[in-house]
Amino acid sequence: MQSIIYPKRITAFFYAFLSFFFLIFNTSIVYSQNIDMDQVYADEEFRWGVMAYHRGLYNEAILSFEKSLSYKPQNTRTQEWLGRAYYESGFVSTALDIWENIIKRGEGTGVLQSFVETVKYRRGLGRELYEQERFVVAYEFSGKREEYNLFLRPVSVRSRGDGTYYLVSFGTNEVLLFGVSGGLLRRIRGGLESLDHPFDILETKDGHLFITEFEGDSIAKLTTGGSFIKRFGESGRGDGELLGPQFLASDNKGYIYVTDWGNRRVCKFDYDGNFILSFGQKKGDYEGLQGPSGIAIIEEKVYVADKLRGYIAVFDQSGNYITTLAEDDLAMPEGISVYNQKNLLVVDSGKIISYDAERETSRVLSDLSGEGRKILSVTSNANGDILAVDFNRNKLIMLSEITQLYTGFTVRVKSVISDRFPVVTAIISVRNRLGDPILGLDGSNFLITEGKRPVRDLRFQSAVNKSEKIAVSLLVDRSPGMMEKREIVEDAVNAVADSLLKMGDIRVISAGEKPAIVTEPGANKVEIGRAAVSGGRYSERWRFDLGLRLAISELVPIKNRKRAVVFLTTGDSRELSFRGYDLIELEQYMENNEIRFYCIYLEMKEGSSRELEYLCRETGGKSYFLYEQGGVKGLGEDILSSPSGLYYLTYNSLRETAFGERFIPMEVEAFLFKRSGRDEAGYFAPLE
Repeated sequence: MQSIIYPKRITAFFYAFLSFFFLIFNTSIVYSQNIDMDQVYADEEFRWGVMAYHRGLYNEAILSFEKSLSYKPQNTRTQEWLGRAYYESGFVSTALDIWENIIKRGEGTGVLQSFVETVKYRRGLGRELYEQERFVVAYEFSGKREEYNLFLRPVSVRSRGDGTYYLVSFGTNEVLLFGVSGGLLRRIRGGLESLDHPFDILETKDGHLFITEFEGDSIAKLTTGGSFIKRFGESGRGDGELLGPQFLASDNKGYIYVTDWGNRRVCKFDYDGNFILSFGQKKGDYEGLQGPSGIAIIEEKVYVADKLRGYIAVFDQSGNYITTLAEDDLAMPEGISVYNQKNLLVVDSGKIISYDAERETSRVLSDLSGEGRKILSVTSNANGDILAVDFNRNKLIMLSEITQLYTGFTVRVKSVISDRFPVVTAIISVRNRLGDPILGLDGSNFLITEGKRPVRDLRFQSAVNKSEKIAVSLLVDRSPGMMEKREIVEDAVNAVADSLLKMGDIRVISAGEKPAIVTEPGANKVEIGRAAVSGGRYSERWRFDLGLRLAISELVPIKNRKRAVVFLTTGDSRELSFRGYDLIELEQYMENNEIRFYCIYLEMKEGSSRELEYLCRETGGKSYFLYEQGGVKGLGEDILSSPSGLYYLTYNSLRETAFGERFIPMEVEAFLFKRSGRDEAGYFAPLE
């Protein structure tokens, strides 16, 4: 019986299997007929577009997004990313058109609407018509704590170019270095040679600190790390002697100036502490200083606040009296500092005043709501805020302009590197409404989520502003006029290479009729010089616009460096071509990617090219004449010191990737005290 039943079971199972197979097969046929192949192709092109965007290949990204939209024209997400790619490529008008259409349909997010408003503000006359409003207290903290004193009797605050700042604590005999968020980074006490009631601090370009010691009647010189080097000055009224030294300033020639309160004068020393001269005493028709306090230097003029006479006296750097300012505007001025490069920031009887020395006009920026008891010092920081210290209340006060406070930050996800997924690196740009970079942020200033869910192990990796490396595209004019100056070109390239190669790499771009890359990064000085002179044809139809576009595109994908285009030219603006790309598009391509434009003129003409000067000014670069005093020696330092608001953050993603096919949304928020900004972007993990 078993031998009969067993084959029947086999047969039954066989037919059951066949029935199941045909059912699955037929279902798959029906299912395949329902697949939206246009959506499949659109998704694939979108994925390639996002990946190209994050690599800085914006032309490729635009092509992929356009192809994706050819399959699914109404896809809002793809349209928004297409706008992103156009924006980063410098085609801001096109990007705005795309985004505004999304917003008109009621499909634009709040983040997109806010960014469009900011871009339109910058493109209009926002910066030109911008007028500062009053400053309000954004943050303050006390040096007195329940269990300890962080600082006591603060007398001076001094900002640094990276957003950090020094605070001089008179009562605890030390100087404190704070981060932009208020975190304590370092204490400086002078080592074994402890400080004797420090009053002011000055950091010079050669990497040293000078600290006045009010009760020690001297000046201490230290390293920026706080190690003691020497002390100069001693009690007395003679040359080089001091009685209660207070505020410090320095010029660009290697000299420091100190207000000598007890002797009613200003003393000038070199960086080694050698006495040069003193000035401010009664001489001729000038009545002399009575209570010298704050001091600042703008160009060749020395401005000294006289607390007891209630004005600001002006001298040249040799100590010759020039004039008196603000007699009717000030009562008892104390600390002063340079503000917006040409104005003075003055503390006067609890008020903070901006004084225009050229126009001799003043404006009260803040009265601190009448709560400033004894404000001794004031400075503006790298982010446009104002820092002040209150001696009597033991407080540090940070003030922000009210409009900047409520408009917040503009945050953009510039790139996402997911090659080592689940480890992800995000490159974030943070700027204010005017487009100025926000400096000094760290990991505590950022929050990253993916699909509204917090990521794991968020780590601050680096800030480009602190990078010591540069990447440069050397763009060479290929006009017939340059061919006649090939020897001069060689001199110029040698000078540029001497300034830049120690800090990074140079690639040479020939701006001929058909622009080309004639050396790759890593070329040495000889190769760079040879390529700049003979690497490409000279022609009357040379193309500046195409050459510049190529020079920029070569720099965009480069990470974690200060980037710049350096243009060698005769400076004849009549030969500049903008047939392919207009001036504004090229400028915005650089500005949107934090690339500066520097121009080196081989000839001094009556008037500089307006177009080239525009590119220098709007991108934060500079122009040079090859044979002016100093030449281009400072070019490398100028590029390296340019501010950057780019930050690198790394984290571990918790998202599923669907083998690299699933788009992973991400949200980034940056915040500092009462200001914040947000962006929404996303990325794909590698295919598995």
